[in-house]
Amino acid sequence: LKKSDNGSNTNWAAPDGEKLKDKYEFAWDIPVKRMIDIYSILQKWCDQSISADFYKKVELSKIPSDELIDEYLYSVKMGMKTRYYYNSMTSKKVKYDETEDVLDDDSGECEDGVCKL
Repeated sequence: LKKSDNGSNTNWAAPDGEKLKDKYEFAWDIPVKRMIDIYSILQKWCDQSISADFYKKVELSKIPSDELIDEYLYSVKMGMKTRYYYNSMTSKKVKYDETEDVLDDDSGECEDGVCKL
């Protein structure tokens, strides 16, 4: 698999990827609250904070703020100390245009779910 970031591509492979391919999940397919549960368990055994990334597929033009607040409060309740990135991916790699309240296709600005602001 390839991961791209800011124009550079990195090849990577999961440990025993061929043998265990049916055991792996894509981060994009894991619900945020399930990720919070997993990170909270790992965080319990670390004396420092961890870089906990979240991944959210965005079907609509905006993520409701009450959804983000609910996920944040849940992470506090479960004992997470910090969060790192909140990655979002739209179904067509589009970005939200606040001036016209529509989604504009701007394929040069978004790659692999990461968009420039």
